[in-house]
Amino acid sequence: MAICEGCGFSYQDSFQFCPQCGRAKPKYTNVTLSTSVVTELECPKCHSDDKVEKISAILKAQTHTIEGSLPISEVYTNSEGEIRTDTSYKKFTSTQLSSLARSVAYPPQPVIPKKPTIFWLLCFSVLTISGICFFLYSFGDLLDLW
Repeated sequence: MAICEGCGFSYQDSFQFCPQCGRAKPKYTNVTLSTSVVTELECPKCHSDDKVEKISAILKAQTHTIEGSLPISEVYTNSEGEIRTDTSYKKFTSTQLSSLARSVAYPPQPVIPKKPTIFWLLCFSVLTISGICFFLYSFGDLLDLW
């Protein structure tokens, strides 16, 4: 059944015009789709396939973790007037990416501030109610409310 685009009346497919309003039946054209399947990986710019790598492989190969310790020196004068130096070592960990790995890496996740917990909301409400009660008790005679 065909449906008229003008009035919404449904009629048989063999009709060329709508029996309700006389509008011509729209002519539909056949659309053909063609698809192509890529069987091998290739560069979208130069169509070369000799240096194609997955992004995960690029990130794994071109990301390095560096660990070590840095000397931190503190200079101070003791009670006898002698200058002393204490050196301690602070451990660090860093991640180093190549420029290619940096360009294809996911952006850093945004830091979402934590919502106040129920405990802090209860503390705030108890303090607010206590403050109001204290104010009314202390100054109730002045306000003639108590």
